[in-house]
Amino acid sequence: MTKPKPFLIRIGLIVALLVGGLSAGSWGRAASPQALPVAAQDTSRLYLPLLMKNFQPAWVVGRVYVQGSGAPLEGAQVCSQNGECDRSDARGNYRIHLAAGWKQLTAQKEGYVAAAYSLNVPALQTRVVDFALVPSERLAPAGFTGRVTDAKTRAALSGAQVCNQLNQCAQTGSDGRYSLSVNVLGEFELRATKEGYLPQTKLARAANGETVTVDFALSKQWSGAWIKGKVIDASRGLNQNRALPGVRLCTQFGECAVSDSEGRYRISLTSADWREVTAQKEGFYAAAKGIQPQEGQEVELNFVLSPHLSGVVARIVLTWDATPKFIVDGTEIRNDLDAYLYIEHEIGNRVIYFDSKTEYLSSRLLYDVRDGSGPETIDITRIETSGRPTRYLYGVHNALSNPIKNLYELGAQVCLYSAIGDVARCYTAPPGNREFWFVFEMDQEGNIYVRDCLVDESPQVDWERPDGTSDNPNDKGNRVVGVSFPACPTP
Repeated sequence: MTKPKPFLIRIGLIVALLVGGLSAGSWGRAASPQALPVAAQDTSRLYLPLLMKNFQPAWVVGRVYVQGSGAPLEGAQVCSQNGECDRSDARGNYRIHLAAGWKQLTAQKEGYVAAAYSLNVPALQTRVVDFALVPSERLAPAGFTGRVTDAKTRAALSGAQVCNQLNQCAQTGSDGRYSLSVNVLGEFELRATKEGYLPQTKLARAANGETVTVDFALSKQWSGAWIKGKVIDASRGLNQNRALPGVRLCTQFGECAVSDSEGRYRISLTSADWREVTAQKEGFYAAAKGIQPQEGQEVELNFVLSPHLSGVVARIVLTWDATPKFIVDGTEIRNDLDAYLYIEHEIGNRVIYFDSKTEYLSSRLLYDVRDGSGPETIDITRIETSGRPTRYLYGVHNALSNPIKNLYELGAQVCLYSAIGDVARCYTAPPGNREFWFVFEMDQEGNIYVRDCLVDESPQVDWERPDGTSDNPNDKGNRVVGVSFPACPTP
C-alpha cells in the first residue's frame, strides 16, 4: 500500500478543520457579545496551531463611539495591518481574534474620519482599545511638525525622511524641520531616517485641530539606553507595603526584566525607538505604558497593577510622568495631577477628589500621590442606584502651571478596572494645552461612555456645611449644592 505524502496529510487536516466548522470568530470576524469577553473563554486556540505553526492567539476588544458625545457607532470596521477585522455592533462593541504581536489598528466608518492605534498584544491576553471617531465635516487640520538633528552635535539634519505607518512622508529642510499633515486621527508611529544614521521611531497622537511637535535626534553609533522603574499594588494604601515583586515587564521587541523584592526593575534596550512596556503578574490585570528612550540614559517608567477585583465593582487609577518636581526660574513645582469623581445622586451630589478623607456613596479615595508618577486611586465598592439615574463623571485636572508640561506631555493615563467584563480599559490624555481632561461617564448600570476631551476649566464645586453655611473648601465631602462639571465641546 502506498503511503500518503506528508503534505497531503497536512492539506487533509486543514480541509477537515475548515469543513468541521471553525467559527468565523476564529478568523477575526466574531459576533460581538453582550459583555466584554475574557480570553480564556475562547477555545479556538486549540485548533489554530495545526494550521499555523507559530500562531499565538490574542484578543483585542473595545468600543467605537462619536468623539465628545460618547454615542456608540454601529457598523464601524476595525482591522489590523494583517487583515484581522470585526465590525462594531449596536452598542459600538467589537472583538478581534488575532495573532499576538505588534498591531496597527484602524477604525473607519463612512461619514467619519478614520482613527489609528498602535499597540503590542501579548499571547493569550486581551487588550482593550476604544476608538473615538470625528464626523468628516468637522475634521480640522491635524498633523506633526518638528526638527531632526544629530544626537551628538545637535546640528540640523537636512534631507532626512519622516514617515508614518501609512507611508505618508515629509523631508526636512536645511534647518532640519519637517511638517507632516494627516487625514487619519489617533496614534502614529513616526520614523525618521537618514543615510549614515541609525533610524529612530517615536509614537505620537494626531488629534483633531492639533499640530503635535515630535523631534528626532539621530545617532551614527548606538551607545545604549535603559528603562527602569517600580511596580506597586493598586489595592494597598499609603501605609502598607505596596511594592510588587515578580512582575514580568517586556517591550514589544522582547526586551524583558522581572521586578525584585522592592518592586524595582531595569530593562536594557537595543535602540532608541519608542517602547511600549507590558507588565504582567498572575492574579493581576496586565498594564501597558509607553515611553520614549533617551540614548545613553535611563528613563523612568513606574507601574501600578490592580489585582482582579474583589469587594469593589470598579477601580480607577491615574498615573503620569515619574519626575517628582520641576524647576522653573529657581522655584520647585511639584508634579501633581488631581482626579475628580463626581457622583450625581438623588440624595445629594458628591465629589471624590484629592482631599476626600471619608467614603461617600460607596466611593472612596484610596490614596493620592502628589510628587510625580501617581497613583491617584478611587475605588467604587457599590454602584448606588436611585429613582433619578445615578451618574459617575470622571476627569483629571492638571495642577501644574502651564507651559511646564500639558497632560499629554506628562503621559497621563487613566485605567478603569470594572467587574463588568473583567477587563482593564486604559486611556491616555489627548494633545492640547487645556487644563482639564474629561475622561468618561458611567451610569448606574455600569455602562461606560467615553468622553476623552480637553476643556479649559476644572469642576467648580460649592459646598454646604451641616450648619447651612457654604464655601468652606476645608470641609471636603459635605453636601454639594452646586457643581459645574465641564462638558466636551462639540467636535
